[in-house]
Amino acid sequence: MRKLLTKLQRIRKTLAFKIIIVICCVILPIIMLMLTISNVMINNLQDKLMESYRNQLALCIMRLDSQLTMIDQDMNRILSENWLELNSGAKSGLSDIEKYQFWKELKGYRSNLDLVDLCYIKTNWDNNVAITYNDAILSYPESDGIRQYLARTDIAKEIGGKYQMSKIGGQEYLFCNMSTRTYSFGFLIKTDSISSLMSDANMLKNEKYFLATKDGVINQGNYMLSVDLSRPRQTVPISGQDEDVVLLSYPSEKLNYALVGIIPAADFNSQIPAMEKILQIIAFLSIAIIPFLYYTIKKLVLNPLFNLNKALHQIENNNLDYRIGEEEQTAEFRHINRVFNKMASRINDLTIESYEKDMEKLDIEATNLRLQVNPHMLLNSLNMIYSLSQSKNYSCIQEFTLCLVDYFRYTLNKAEELVRLKDEMDFVNSYLNIQKIRFPYSFTCRLNIDQDLMDELVPAFLIQNFVENSIKYALDLGSEIEISVDIRHNGHYLDILVADTGNGMNEEILQQLKNNKPFEDKRGKHIGIWNCKRRLYLYYGDEASINIKSAIGQGTQVSIRIPMTEKEEADESVDCG
Repeated sequence: MRKLLTKLQRIRKTLAFKIIIVICCVILPIIMLMLTISNVMINNLQDKLMESYRNQLALCIMRLDSQLTMIDQDMNRILSENWLELNSGAKSGLSDIEKYQFWKELKGYRSNLDLVDLCYIKTNWDNNVAITYNDAILSYPESDGIRQYLARTDIAKEIGGKYQMSKIGGQEYLFCNMSTRTYSFGFLIKTDSISSLMSDANMLKNEKYFLATKDGVINQGNYMLSVDLSRPRQTVPISGQDEDVVLLSYPSEKLNYALVGIIPAADFNSQIPAMEKILQIIAFLSIAIIPFLYYTIKKLVLNPLFNLNKALHQIENNNLDYRIGEEEQTAEFRHINRVFNKMASRINDLTIESYEKDMEKLDIEATNLRLQVNPHMLLNSLNMIYSLSQSKNYSCIQEFTLCLVDYFRYTLNKAEELVRLKDEMDFVNSYLNIQKIRFPYSFTCRLNIDQDLMDELVPAFLIQNFVENSIKYALDLGSEIEISVDIRHNGHYLDILVADTGNGMNEEILQQLKNNKPFEDKRGKHIGIWNCKRRLYLYYGDEASINIKSAIGQGTQVSIRIPMTEKEEADESVDCG
């Protein structure tokens, strides 16, 4: 998780990421504005279209209610003009001639009313039905089916009131019936005829109009639907498939029904002018500008910068032979690349000789340090083994020998300039264990090291050199001192503190060490600390430092600071893709 967060932080700092953010901040608001404007325009047009359709429905409902009002007036007139005959006793009332005249009068009313498809008169005592119908709307089988239905149905009970729906032969009809003791008569309207009122006003060929109950139930012809009259947009099953539609309704004042218009959403949206749709399409297509702009900037700017950054990393990692290739680039980057290649060549020519001399000197100094350590330790160790063998302390000889093996394996086999901190500290432990056997009860050691730092790279023999100095110069036989090693990380640096509570050193020697000069005493010339400072400078330059504090009788503290080896950054390159 920590590595992922580190990687995300590095990506946030890249030029590519910042360019993407800038592009999005500039283009996305424009796209959102275009989408908002186009949506507002389209919604306004849709609202106007819906209002237009509602007005059409309102006109049709007014026309239907007007026709039904005329039917009401004609039926009331017929009833009032033939009141006595229509309310006479059974098997009396109208004679055949009067009944024929009454039938003829109904036929005349039907002819004058465009909406009426069939008129009927029925004698209630013998169920005899006479009809007159519009053969352009009703076929003979349909009209005969209606006549038989009227003959076998007690109209006065089942269709006692005005304007009721009945289904005959799979077709819905609207009845306008009047029943007396002797006769029943009325008009019949096919629901398809009501829907056809909208045929002249149809704007689209796929529009469909139905009569629906106030609950939204449609039962007309082959359509049996249940819709929500309050929702203008919904999905309804038409022809066996769910279809997105625009649904409009308007109630009738004369009927307990509403006229419902169902328009396929695709047909409804097709009436929106192309300009508004084009504006919306352009807004969506503008999103494609973002990757196009990024690709263009990447090709013209980021890729050349990536190559330049890669070249800088190569030079930083001492690959002075690396050169930027000649690729198809802009004139500015071709010039930058040529200048970089020339500068890299000059740097290589100027530094290779100095670098080789420094490395040769570094190898000689490291070899001298090993030679200084090995013979001295070897002689002392052989004397110690001899002494232990005289006392027949075989277990101590075994422990001493194992520590000695680890010690000399490290000093003789380590050819690396930088080693893991863990390996260096194992070497220090082996050395301290050897010295504990040589000088029992003369010192204690305390190691306080952050375990997360064990894979950090440090110069070989760096810490051991100062621990050895504490053994050499700080021990006072007959008393016990403490030697401590504390290692912590401080930002991008590794802080190493080697301290002892021993004899300390005088101000003259301390001043010589601070001036980076070897010091001499009666035991000879001492170059260990001077050597360590020189090596640190060759490895790290001015980023490394050694500070020494000491006073006679108060011990010595050596503070070492070196840059941490950031392994991830060593291979890091800015990813422009």
